[in-house]
Amino acid sequence: MAEPDHTAAPEIGAESGASGNIRELGRVVETGVERVRRLQRETHALAQEQVEILARDMEAMGLRMGEISEGGDAYPIGVRELCSRMADELAQQAKGLMAIMERAPKF
Repeated sequence: MAEPDHTAAPEIGAESGASGNIRELGRVVETGVERVRRLQRETHALAQEQVEILARDMEAMGLRMGEISEGGDAYPIGVRELCSRMADELAQQAKGLMAIMERAPKF
């Protein structure tokens, strides 16, 4: 009686592509490096989105503070003065954030 062959046989549906990717049931499976790069791109895209949202929020807050600073006697003088200074500062800070993001390396 012949002994069984214990050499490993390739898995059904798995074949190696020319690029080093592994095909699994017709779909390409990412290599580790490809996955890391994809996740880095996604992370940087999310960071960009969050900074843009923050800058818009800061601009909106600056507008509201401007309204309060011009609100006359409805607001105490100290509140109006503080809002006036903060409105100018927030607008500048929002522009600064966007300028930094524009200079940041793209992935």
